[in-house]
Amino acid sequence: MINEHSVYSDQVTINAPVSLVWQILIDFDNYQRWNPFCPQLINKSLAIGEAVDMQVELGHGLQQQVEYIENIEKEREISWSMTQQDKSVLYARRTQSLSAITSNSCDYLSVDYFEGALRDSILRQHGQAIEDGFNACAYGLKDYAEAAYRHSLHAELEGQAE
Repeated sequence: MINEHSVYSDQVTINAPVSLVWQILIDFDNYQRWNPFCPQLINKSLAIGEAVDMQVELGHGLQQQVEYIENIEKEREISWSMTQQDKSVLYARRTQSLSAITSNSCDYLSVDYFEGALRDSILRQHGQAIEDGFNACAYGLKDYAEAAYRHSLHAELEGQAE
C-alpha cells in the first residue's frame, strides 16, 4: 500500500516464533539467503547511529545506499533512515516490525516513511518498486523463517527419538 507519506509491505503472518524471525532479521550477513529486495547488507555493529551499507533492488539493478540505524526494540522493531544534508529536502525511515501472535507465529510489516520536498517525487517515481521490494522481502522472510523453524522442529524430534 502506498499513501501520501509512506510505502507499506503486506502484513505477513509467519508461522515461526518471533525470536527466530528476529534473529533472521538482524542477521545482516545472510540477507542474500532470503531477501531479494536487499540481498546485501553490511553493518559493523547493531547499535543506534551505526551505518547500514546496503544493495537495494528497485527494478533497475542493485543500487548502493547507506542508511543509519535509528531504533532497535528486540523482537519488535528495527528501523534505519537516510537523509539529505537538510531534512526538509528528503528524510526516509524504514521500519520493520514484528508482533507475536502465538508462541509459534508472528506478523511482519515493513513501512518506509518519507518527508521533505522530494517526498512526492520519490513516491511517484519509486513507490511501486519499493512496495514490490518490501513484499518480496516480507514473503522471502516468511518462507525462510518457516523452513528454518520446520528444520529445527524436525531436528528436535530426531534428537528425542535417539
